[in-house]
Amino acid sequence: MGSDQFVYTSMIDAGDTITDFTPADDLLDLGQSMRALGISSADPLASGHVVCSNANGAAMIGINAAGTGGVTRSRPLVQLKGLSCDKLSTANYKF
Repeated sequence: MGSDQFVYTSMIDAGDTITDFTPADDLLDLGQSMRALGISSADPLASGHVVCSNANGAAMIGINAAGTGGVTRSRPLVQLKGLSCDKLSTANYKF
């Protein structure tokens, strides 16, 4: 038990499944990944650089280097098993 911080340094880290993410305690640190992709946004969730979608009983966190206005799609980074996107808030992310 306790607070866990999951640090992603690049998209090479993609493909994880976290089975024990607790929204009240845990944190996804995406800052290094975003800098590696050249993303500079004051609010990556609002700009569409970081997205969450529900799939197969999990919250799928993805990164879209182009953001909402781009033509590329989000690339999956990590799956939070047993959670839905509505259980996450900005407090669960570090950019």
